[in-house]
Amino acid sequence: MGEERFVSKIVKVGQRGQIVIPGAIRRIERIRPKDSLMVTGTATAITIKKIERKSPEEHVFEFIENSGLSMKDWKDIQAERDRER
Repeated sequence: MGEERFVSKIVKVGQRGQIVIPGAIRRIERIRPKDSLMVTGTATAITIKKIERKSPEEHVFEFIENSGLSMKDWKDIQAERDRER
């Protein structure tokens, strides 16, 4: 990983509650049109976080990783399901 960069800018809120994310921040965070962002608010702060899009395969591998099953266990489960069909 590269060096972590910190950029801070002051922006104004428009009439409809919109803000513009400064170009330097969009470039650093690789924010592109149609990307999804999560906006979280507390009594003292607002956080904006980019939501990474994942392929269906990445979702499956993440599920397997978080389930505690090994790839062999997962393949055994798949083989059993295939036999049942």
